[in-house]
Amino acid sequence: QLINHIKSATIIPLAAFSGIPLQNYHPFYDLLIASIHQVTSIPSSILVFQIFPLISSAIYLYLSFIIGRLITKKYSGGLILVFLNTFATSFGWIYTLLKSGNWGGESLFWSMQSASIQINPPLVLSFLFILPILFYILKGKTSLLVILFLSLLPITKAYGGVAGFLLWGFFSLFEI
Repeated sequence: QLINHIKSATIIPLAAFSGIPLQNYHPFYDLLIASIHQVTSIPSSILVFQIFPLISSAIYLYLSFIIGRLITKKYSGGLILVFLNTFATSFGWIYTLLKSGNWGGESLFWSMQSASIQINPPLVLSFLFILPILFYILKGKTSLLVILFLSLLPITKAYGGVAGFLLWGFFSLFEI
């Protein structure tokens, strides 16, 4: 794991695969896990495969509930968004079930099912940055937290940065 080789946030050894150095690498997730490992001495494999998925899932679903409730102004709206973020990301499985009687079809609509989002931890972390940005947009407020998350998004996941900046930019256009 690359996480185990990070000793400092300023010096990150780039791994090589078949003699080619790693490129287009977004290091924040690995830096975060390496930092937590250094502070707590919890093995990085436990952080990556056991602790981060539990904590990130709980935060993701909590923020989903808050945003769903904020959008609909109903408790049930929060529950519906939690349900959709948990079970119904692409609905490809419904098509496959009806067509062939199988439970496959996860990437049928080019979307990840909730069960496999945790396979890509930087993606999950970018969601955890985008949801508070969306929260502040819906509240009509600006926060230093938003600036921090917008700063961390590009080094966490590039397209998370694109989504975050587009959300904030679109919001800013209507606030002027």
